[in-house]
Amino acid sequence: MGAEQKLGGAGSAAWAEVLLRLDETTAFVTSAFALAGVTAGLYFVARTRRTYPGFRSWMLSLACAMAAFLMFAFRGENPGVLSLIVSNAVALAVTPLHLDGVLRFFATPRLRLWRSLNAALAAAAIVGFAIAAASGAELRTRVVIASAALAVHFSLTTAVLCAYAARRRSAPVTLMALVSGVVMACALLRAASPLWSGPLGVYALSDSAVAAGAAMATLFCVLLAVAMITAHVERVEGELHHTQAKLEQLAAQDDLTGLDNRRTFFERAHLLWELAERYDRPVAVLVCDADHFKAVNDLYGHAAGDDVLRALALALASAKRGTDLLARIGGEEFALILPETDETAALQVADRLRAAVRSALMPRPGPDHVTLSVGVAVRTPTDADLLAAMRRADGALLKAKIAGRDRALLAPASD
Repeated sequence: MGAEQKLGGAGSAAWAEVLLRLDETTAFVTSAFALAGVTAGLYFVARTRRTYPGFRSWMLSLACAMAAFLMFAFRGENPGVLSLIVSNAVALAVTPLHLDGVLRFFATPRLRLWRSLNAALAAAAIVGFAIAAASGAELRTRVVIASAALAVHFSLTTAVLCAYAARRRSAPVTLMALVSGVVMACALLRAASPLWSGPLGVYALSDSAVAAGAAMATLFCVLLAVAMITAHVERVEGELHHTQAKLEQLAAQDDLTGLDNRRTFFERAHLLWELAERYDRPVAVLVCDADHFKAVNDLYGHAAGDDVLRALALALASAKRGTDLLARIGGEEFALILPETDETAALQVADRLRAAVRSALMPRPGPDHVTLSVGVAVRTPTDADLLAAMRRADGALLKAKIAGRDRALLAPASD
């Protein structure tokens, strides 16, 4: 136990010695070069890739941090008032720029109000620090002002990120919220450093503590930059998935009516037909055609004809059963496949479709009403496949047209 305590004590002493030997200027220069690399990377992304609102604010935030570290490194041991004000004003611009990026990237509600509050807090912090520096305030006072401003901005940043994370799960947002929360806690501790007593209070204002703070700030900046880029990648991937889904939907749907198109209908109908064949279940096919539709186009124009087709599609979709598959397979031609449906039920569905079309509200200008002819075919053992039944339904549709239209006829069983 004694050996372990000695080892632990030796380790603590070694860490304390390392912290005390940290050189302020070296830390500032090293941090500035590190942030220069990160800023250059973000600039490359902004120049070569599409970026979202807020990205440039983040990039400027890192650029200000880099510039502030360089100013701190070369302002000397006894900087003048102007040097203090300028270097710290640049440093105090880091956090509001980062918050601005967060507000814009995540499209925070009441964005203008949030940005105005952010700008007002930043201006207040810079003016407050300038007044303190110009009046000869001691280091403790300047540390409290700068740390308090940092804590306020990162508390707002953490709140915005947590509110977004509560609505949508996102690893980059979680990382940003975590880093922002840690920075806020560190800033609060730093602001309270004048209240510390003993060696810890003395060390908190030493050059070594400032150097350690620069190293920690650089680490936080790098983590935030990683989270920023990852958030962008996540959003790009989300848009790509949305676009792919939209393209798949467009490929599967008729762009005029929103119904399934011919290709999608036959893909799905073949599966339903094969299931009906395998288990010897009834299945019906309906082929529907709007009566005298050419006259609609001739009298009212193709734009009105398109509106009529949309009204037809809406009427058919509202009248079909939930298990029925409906599609537009031609100009004014629609098709349905009805699982578990015999001849009697198929004719009932056909009559319901005709009634819905006849009573549908037609667009103006356009005809007062439109009628529908329907050919019905129910699977028989002699049907080789779905297409054979479709041919029989087409034949019944033709007979319905010849017989006077606005009717449904059942196709006879194939020979």
